[in-house]
Amino acid sequence: MNKALNISIWVFSILMIVALLGFVESKNIDVQCNDIDISIDRPNKNFFVMEEDVRNMVLNLGYGEGMRINQVDISHLERLLNNNSSINHAEVYSTIDGVLKVELTQRNPILRVFTEDGDSYYVDENGWMMPLSNKFTSRVVVANGAVKTPLLYETNVMDDEQEEQSLKDLYQIASFIDDNSFWKAQIVQLYVKENGDIQLIPRVGNHEILFGKAEKIDDKFDKLMIFYKQGLSKTGWNGYKTINLKYNNQVVCTKK
Repeated sequence: MNKALNISIWVFSILMIVALLGFVESKNIDVQCNDIDISIDRPNKNFFVMEEDVRNMVLNLGYGEGMRINQVDISHLERLLNNNSSINHAEVYSTIDGVLKVELTQRNPILRVFTEDGDSYYVDENGWMMPLSNKFTSRVVVANGAVKTPLLYETNVMDDEQEEQSLKDLYQIASFIDDNSFWKAQIVQLYVKENGDIQLIPRVGNHEILFGKAEKIDDKFDKLMIFYKQGLSKTGWNGYKTINLKYNNQVVCTKK
């Protein structure tokens, strides 16, 4: 008896849910769009995507106030937004009172690359290449030198298909710098030499830091920090011309 009662309650609950969903769907047919609410999460206060541009895109697609909310192709709108190389994630949905919600998260660049061919682009914190913006310039570490223009744009620099090794090295070093508040303030430029070695240019001090390849990154920065604390504290920030981190367990320096 209890089993039959439980089954009846379960079936009744399912029917009520289906009926409620049908009621909401029928109500949505008559609900008009009365507002477009756009919110943008901007890591590090970067303004690559503006609310006005997103609103104009929505309106140009024919979606606006006064139309029935169920006529908005939400999946299509999300795809268009997610295909924007400055947007990390987009979510679009509507409320029962007729508000079209557009929620975006921007990509967060950590590196700006200048290639030897004269091209320039950003690389975000997840390794994705981003085009420059004519509205906003992000203050990030700059990389130049012997960097070739990649064959694949708007892709991830760490993909196996990406053949530009110097770009992978730059991204790995820039990622480490971005995660450390001291190095983020101190290192302003990465320079790629013809042999692929990477040189760091500091904000404070006239020395050059020969980093080498993107190998043992943690160890190299640890050695540099120790040298900053123990070596430069005695000689001053401008006492050395070069600081070489390429050798294991030691820092080789050239005085001015």
